[in-house]
Amino acid sequence: MRATIAASVVAFLIVVGVLVGFWRVSRPIDDADAADPAPHLTKDPPESTSREPTRPPAEPVSPALEETENIPAAEPEQRQEPGRARFRVVDRLSGRPVTRFEVRWGAGRGSEWTRHASGDGTFLTQSSLEQISQVSVRAEGYEPGEAAVHFTLADIAPGEVVDAATIELDRWLALRGRVIDALNGMPLSGATVRQARGSVSPELLRMPVTGVLVSARTADDGSFEMDPIHTGQADYIAVWAEGYAVSFVFLGAVPVDDTLEVRLTHGGGFTGRLHDGGVPVEGLVASPKLYVARPGPVCTPYAGAFTGAFRLMFAPPGDYVVELFDSVEEVDWGRVMITVTDGVEGQGEWDIATFGGFSGRVLGDSTGVSAELIPADAPEHVLQQAQAAADGSFRLGFVPPGRYTIRVVSGGDEPRERTYTRNVRPGEWADITVQAP
Repeated sequence: MRATIAASVVAFLIVVGVLVGFWRVSRPIDDADAADPAPHLTKDPPESTSREPTRPPAEPVSPALEETENIPAAEPEQRQEPGRARFRVVDRLSGRPVTRFEVRWGAGRGSEWTRHASGDGTFLTQSSLEQISQVSVRAEGYEPGEAAVHFTLADIAPGEVVDAATIELDRWLALRGRVIDALNGMPLSGATVRQARGSVSPELLRMPVTGVLVSARTADDGSFEMDPIHTGQADYIAVWAEGYAVSFVFLGAVPVDDTLEVRLTHGGGFTGRLHDGGVPVEGLVASPKLYVARPGPVCTPYAGAFTGAFRLMFAPPGDYVVELFDSVEEVDWGRVMITVTDGVEGQGEWDIATFGGFSGRVLGDSTGVSAELIPADAPEHVLQQAQAAADGSFRLGFVPPGRYTIRVVSGGDEPRERTYTRNVRPGEWADITVQAP
């Protein structure tokens, strides 16, 4: 019985203890409990289940920063490119650009060659170079070339590109080809092929194929093959056969490793005489100077010493302008136009006492203005050209009597012109006033 009562009491006390503990946990904490917690009841705060990083407290913003916070930040300073020089590489004769080449800066052997490929044949200085004394260029099929440089890159304003120099390259040409009659296409054997700088003399064409000039003669089938010709020593090859006009082939237009076909026409000749009032101009005309109405060299004429006569030989048909002068006394005796007919030996005679011309003046701005004298019946041929002086004056003449056109041309990129037609009367110099174009 006592045991039962004791067990009941113990159970009661346990229930009371549980109820009291539950009441303490669930009741709200008042200010007194928060201000004076029991020292032995302090506990560690429960661990947080989230892993968000903690943020540092924001720093106070000063008034000065608040006032300037809308000012845009300064852009970083851009580095300006240094000035550079531009060079150009061309074929000397044709003027065409060399598109693939190598460049070396400086003259020392230690300098390296760098490759370049440029459609217009240009290249720029390296930005790392401060001073250049020489630039060398080499290209396949050409002789090396170089240019001396007399400036420093410091002389060029930053960001600018200036043209420095054009480097002209020469080459060796080994020519082969065939010479035929232009009318029937038959091969011409025994024709002479010679290197030429420009116009040649009949004596040169008839010389044996020996000596310092590169020469050849055609075989029975008209073919020829020449030793290599250096383009620094010749601009043309002159091709001639007895009874035919001489033909000039411009080396700058010869394709590499191509076979030439040269067609010869029979051509003609011309003999001219110059006198003064019926008396031969003895000793005054030492050497006529021949110009062709179309560009290119010609076979220079014979000049008869002290006879006032000249003879043009082996000339292709066409119109020619002959300038007559004394190469010893440097006296200009005028200009005449002649026509060469195929297979015909023409003749002409002029009296310098009848030559005349024009003393002209340009009204208006004569800067860059030039005047040209042209035969009225041959408008494509310019006999003479003169530049107007600062006061607008010019002089055209020393031509035979006849009708002429004076063409006045302005300077500039877009030239304008005015034309005037006048007569040259025997021995007269007429005054003419023209308006600036």
